[in-house]
Amino acid sequence: VDVGGETFFSVAHVFDPSFPDREQSVSDAPPGSGARASRTMYVIQLSLDEALEFVGVLERALVGIGLAVLMVAIIISIIGSRRLTQPVEDLQEGTQRLAAGELEHRIPVKRRDEFGGLAEYFNEMAAALALSTQALEASERAYRDLFDNANDLVFTTDLNLVLTSANRAAQQFFGFDSRELVGTSLYTLLASEDTERLRVQEELAVPGDSRPSFEAAFVGRSGNTSTFEVVSRWLTEGDDPVGIHAIARDVTDRRERELATVRFREQLHQAEKLRALGEMAAGVAHNFNNLLTVILMNAELLALREDVSTSVREEAERIVDSARSCSAIVRRIQTFGRPTDPDRTDQVDLSKVVREVIDMMIPKWKTEPERAGRSIHIDTDLADIPPIETPGSAWQEVLSNLIFNAVDALQEGGTIRAATRDEGNDVLMTVSDTGSGMDDETKRRMFEPFFTSKGLHGTGLGLSVCWGIIKRHNGEIAVSSEEEQGTAITIRLPVVSEQRTRSVKKPEPLPGLRLLCIDDEEMVRDGLQQLLTDMGHQVTVANDGKSGLEVFDSGEFDVVITDLGMPKLTGGQVAIGIRRHSSTTPIILLTGWGQQVDESQFEGVNLVLSKPPSDQSLEDALRKVLGM
Repeated sequence: VDVGGETFFSVAHVFDPSFPDREQSVSDAPPGSGARASRTMYVIQLSLDEALEFVGVLERALVGIGLAVLMVAIIISIIGSRRLTQPVEDLQEGTQRLAAGELEHRIPVKRRDEFGGLAEYFNEMAAALALSTQALEASERAYRDLFDNANDLVFTTDLNLVLTSANRAAQQFFGFDSRELVGTSLYTLLASEDTERLRVQEELAVPGDSRPSFEAAFVGRSGNTSTFEVVSRWLTEGDDPVGIHAIARDVTDRRERELATVRFREQLHQAEKLRALGEMAAGVAHNFNNLLTVILMNAELLALREDVSTSVREEAERIVDSARSCSAIVRRIQTFGRPTDPDRTDQVDLSKVVREVIDMMIPKWKTEPERAGRSIHIDTDLADIPPIETPGSAWQEVLSNLIFNAVDALQEGGTIRAATRDEGNDVLMTVSDTGSGMDDETKRRMFEPFFTSKGLHGTGLGLSVCWGIIKRHNGEIAVSSEEEQGTAITIRLPVVSEQRTRSVKKPEPLPGLRLLCIDDEEMVRDGLQQLLTDMGHQVTVANDGKSGLEVFDSGEFDVVITDLGMPKLTGGQVAIGIRRHSSTTPIILLTGWGQQVDESQFEGVNLVLSKPPSDQSLEDALRKVLGM
């Protein structure tokens, strides 16, 4: 209802006394009912504007309350979500810091729920990872220490043997730093002779199988070369090989020791051969020297005779020279490898020796090759040179061996040239040929005893004997040879010093002596008697040791000359027997054993004289024992 411009809301309320517990509005009474008159009606009017204003206030209050509740809900949800996201963020941060290497980082455990459990598990994992990393770092340091400080070369390569790492020892040996070595092929660091062998071995290597060890020579930047023993293994990722890890140990010294051992064994073997040769030579020397004694003494007797022609005397002298040379050769074979007496020397003209040897060896260098259809010539260029101090027969043997070798090298014929030259304090003798020459192996071993390139036809002793003679006389030998280009061998020797070249006064001739000669070989015994008689001595002979003592007891003698090897009594036993009767009579022991025996081995013997004796050696021996 609008009243005065204001809107009211009216409500009528009827009160019925007969129904005191019931209130109803006027509209609720039935029509025509008499009860309507006894009822009381109340009318309530309210201002609608005020009501609407209240409703507006109430609405605003409810909106404010709703907003407040919403804000509270938002705050509560934010606080709740933060409690949920903070542990996750802590886990995320911890994982990131762990990945960055901060292994000591831990997440604070603030709750005992599932998130707190995750934090504890994270901290345990971080602690375990820290311990594992420390152990790994310690292992890495130990490996790096071993890798860098190892004395052996330690390196890794890819499957193509290209270096991927190398330790300090490898860097020092090769002369490169690590950056230079990495990326270098191992093949380029090997000696050329080992490169192909390693390539073949790598082609046969099966990835995954064990790798065989090998030896190879490595070459450094400066050219230094050493032999290494290399052991290696595959580097794998999963089951697939991705590279090679290798350790190379320097075995150069060990190989040298092994080679020295092999050489020593070879030398020992050669020494056994020499010993066997010496025993064989000693076994035949006595009889051979007895025959040479007969030849030499009879040839000297023939040369001393005045009723023979000059040509016969010259032939006899040639026989004497040949016999002496044969005796010297046998003596050197007996004493091969033993030191010689430096006092037993002569002044020898090498140019003269060359002429004599060439003349004596005509059958070897001329006749035999011509019979086989080869033509060989010897040219000489011999200078007037000062003498050297040496046994003359030694250089006859040296020159003979050199010519023998030259002839063998001239299978198609050719020329041998012998030359001598004076070089002040030294003289040079050169023997060259136009033959087949020598390869490197032959040149390296040519002076080894028993080494020969002639097969069954060579003994391997010729050049080794020459080398020994040259070295004993303070000489030098040089060899120049190329295959199919021939060979030239030059010997350099010192000349006789001025003090040794002074003339020596010729000794007075020996007076006639009473000599007793004891020998079981009739020809030797008769030859000695004749030779000593022609020298002006009175000689009595005996055919064995027992009869020799009997003859000595029955006469007086100035000197006794007795053979060593005799039946019944040896020469040594004869000397003992003589000493029982005379302590002053000089005794000369004559033997075919050469320098294998000396006076110290026999009681009472004053001098040992080797067979075959010459007139000069007999005279020298007599002078020595008589002190003249």
